[in-house]
Amino acid sequence: MGWPGDYARHVKCVHCGASVAAGSGRFCSHCGLALPDAPRITADEYRTHADRYRAVASHPRYPDAMARTPRVSSKIPETLMLVLMLAFGVGGVSFIIGEILGSSRQPRELVILPAMFGVAWVGAIGQRLFDIWRFVRAPMVRVIAVIVDERTEVSGGGENSSASTTYYATLQLEAGRRVELTTEGNVAGMISRGDIGVAYTKGGQLITFDRFPA
Repeated sequence: MGWPGDYARHVKCVHCGASVAAGSGRFCSHCGLALPDAPRITADEYRTHADRYRAVASHPRYPDAMARTPRVSSKIPETLMLVLMLAFGVGGVSFIIGEILGSSRQPRELVILPAMFGVAWVGAIGQRLFDIWRFVRAPMVRVIAVIVDERTEVSGGGENSSASTTYYATLQLEAGRRVELTTEGNVAGMISRGDIGVAYTKGGQLITFDRFPA
């Protein structure tokens, strides 16, 4: 990988004294501080420099990484649970509506409330089932990317329920486009800002990330 400008084949870091091969980066691979004869750029500029992407593409391990198909968590348990919830909800609403319509003492207008609940229940679960179907059918995409940001979103939680945490990772592609994807907690724990490598994405989710030394 070559950086703009010519300098000696080996550069001695003035901070830690390490000998660093020219063209291996603008920052010392030992202490991380700027090399004396390298162009001065910020750490953020270094993270997404074009030469880093080219270094990954020319790495001997790159072809294997692009041919790899990582394991994806099965959606069958969640799908079965949702189908059971859907059946339970529809059955319960149907029973309540039948009781109202079969009772001479209950006004027929009362069926509006359980009917509205049933429509909302079916809509919410149906949307989630559609999302799962769309995820399963989505292709596995492999692309060189830099992790430029991470964040979490916590929802729910109370006296009788536990909080749910959603993990997000923002990737920058070589062309400069950034995309934010959801990911699992174990994947979020293995990536850091500035990492570059092959990102495996599917249906708007970062499945895993293969880090490269670039």
